[in-house]
Amino acid sequence: MRTILPCVMTLMLISAATAAAQPVWEYENGPCGGTFRWIVPHDGGLVAAPYFRSYVLLGNAEGDSWRQVDLPDPAAQPFSLYSAGGRLLAGGFGRVYRTDDDGATWRETAIPELQSAQITRLTGSGDTVYACGGTLLLRSIDRGVRWDTVGTGPCRDVLMTGGGHVAVAEDQRILESTDGGETWFSREGSPAGIEKLHVGAGTIWAARPVSIQQPAAAALFRLNGGAADWDAVSLTEPFVTSMTERDGILYAGSDVAPGPQLLRSYDGGMQWQPMDLTQPPFPRPQAISALHAVAGGILAGVTHLGIWQFGENAPRWRYVTDGFFPVGVARVGFIGSRVIAYSMKENFVAYHDARDDPWQLLPYAEETRPGDMLVRDGRVMLGSASGVRSTSDFGLQWEFGAVGDGSRSVQALGAVGQRFIAGAEEGIAAWSDDGGVNWSVTSAAGVRTWYTFAEAPTGTVFASTAPIGLLSSGDGGESWSHVPLATMDGAIFDAVWWGGLLYVASSRGIAAWSPSAGATPPVYSHPAYRLCATPHGLVAATQDDGIILFPDFGPQWGTLNQGLPEAHFATPDVCRIAFAFAGGRLYFGNCGMPGLWSIALAGAVGVRTAPAPGAAEIAAVFPLPLSSHGTIVLRTREGAACRLVLYDMLGRRVRTLHDGAAAHPALRLAFDASALPPGLYRLEMDGGGRHDTKIISVIR
Repeated sequence: MRTILPCVMTLMLISAATAAAQPVWEYENGPCGGTFRWIVPHDGGLVAAPYFRSYVLLGNAEGDSWRQVDLPDPAAQPFSLYSAGGRLLAGGFGRVYRTDDDGATWRETAIPELQSAQITRLTGSGDTVYACGGTLLLRSIDRGVRWDTVGTGPCRDVLMTGGGHVAVAEDQRILESTDGGETWFSREGSPAGIEKLHVGAGTIWAARPVSIQQPAAAALFRLNGGAADWDAVSLTEPFVTSMTERDGILYAGSDVAPGPQLLRSYDGGMQWQPMDLTQPPFPRPQAISALHAVAGGILAGVTHLGIWQFGENAPRWRYVTDGFFPVGVARVGFIGSRVIAYSMKENFVAYHDARDDPWQLLPYAEETRPGDMLVRDGRVMLGSASGVRSTSDFGLQWEFGAVGDGSRSVQALGAVGQRFIAGAEEGIAAWSDDGGVNWSVTSAAGVRTWYTFAEAPTGTVFASTAPIGLLSSGDGGESWSHVPLATMDGAIFDAVWWGGLLYVASSRGIAAWSPSAGATPPVYSHPAYRLCATPHGLVAATQDDGIILFPDFGPQWGTLNQGLPEAHFATPDVCRIAFAFAGGRLYFGNCGMPGLWSIALAGAVGVRTAPAPGAAEIAAVFPLPLSSHGTIVLRTREGAACRLVLYDMLGRRVRTLHDGAAAHPALRLAFDASALPPGLYRLEMDGGGRHDTKIISVIR
């Protein structure tokens, strides 16, 4: 019973002392982006629909001053938009949502025939509205209240213009009506394989994808006014997903690679010229998901990067949806006061100087998604599909270093001293001594995935991998050996050096390892994916308990979830989680959920605060980790009674180190650990009405 009570009392004291001081996560004005499929006029302004989100944005006629308008429930995602007479329609999964008061109230109409398929197009004229979804064509004559199926066969897209003209793209033809859908006909030579219909310059345009097998096939057709037939246009690439017109100039956008993805035409669409999307502010050639003309220029939905505006003669693009659609963050780093964030899902790197400053894109030339980001010594490094790109001037100039023959993607980046290390597919490892320009290659047989690298004070570097588990290298990554961890073997997701031990995280929990003693029993027994060593303790992202803290005096983990949306920490995807610590704050990102968050760890659960004057505390233990003999310093009132006991991590008393009056306010005790088995131990001190605890490690 005596061995259990100290543990119980410790937890009670920690809970009582820290419950009121529990810190709260704060949203960090995270980088914004997202994909917008539709931008349409609405009641003198504009409305935009982000892809796979349960809201729309309402803005003024210039595309500024956006505000978020939520749909009725989280499942109500707007895949298409239509506005007429002040009524806004949004097509979702087998439903059409309508509002007459800009989203203050919504009504919905379920369409059973669609069987929950996406309504990908809403189009109309006056009170007549057409809907296309799940290969079906539907029509409403009361602005979206009731819907009837129009038996025209499989529908890929529908477009209705003024005068009752309706065009429907089917598998093998374009079907048309000139009386609002009462009668239908197909023109001679109607193009097949059409996926999208557009209108511009008084002309109906039909677009189809160009396959690799048919590189010379026409991708764009037009029906000019009352022409008898559809004409093929000289555009052979790419697939036109959006189109708009301004001042007699046609603009076409595509979100399909390869090929130019923003084009313009000065002759009504017969000849098209690609526009340059490789210059700042964009990191790489960008896909265009939506276009709309306003008085100030063209609004472009840049895939994954939100809505931007550009003018015909303006050299710069302007971001107009800042503050909306925050993206998930997969990696975080710091250069001075600047926070660097990498979004793996949206595929861009951004930075900002202060929490309230807008984020800026950091341009880079790579078109494929980087596997990792490392920020070190003022340099940003990205692991690419063929090597490593690095910049020390925030993207103005990039250096590239190929890893091997450039055929394997770099999955993880790390550093030991001034040397950079990279792990690539199929067990390829590499190191660079010149800032990432030239890489020497070695191998680690059996490694399928590299996760992270951890540097020990001794200069040894550790790699967390799958399926082999933990690897180590004592020569800066030039050769690797397996580190057996018994029950922790298999996929190791992360490893960090903290408190004189290497902590590893895996689907089996968190364990500590020392070069002499090997692995301890797991200090946490549920799946854990990311670790971060801080001056306040070890932080972990877990599957079951969210974000937890193992304070520097332990032994109990405490949760750090307060203020953080639940979905952010209940995640099983290790590659999507980011931790970083700077300026007393812990930063957290999850690429699968939006936002960058931070928390001040001072006052966190289990973190020790300064004792009251005259109260007892374990002031210091050195050296750590202990291998034989060490010194413990206790601080208390001279002559005050105090007791110091050493326990193992199972709560069993090992020995009493002091029990009596303190001969000095800074009492120094010699500690002989030479007979102790290697592992973690807990020092507990009672004196002066105060209880203090500290975790120490013993190695051989």
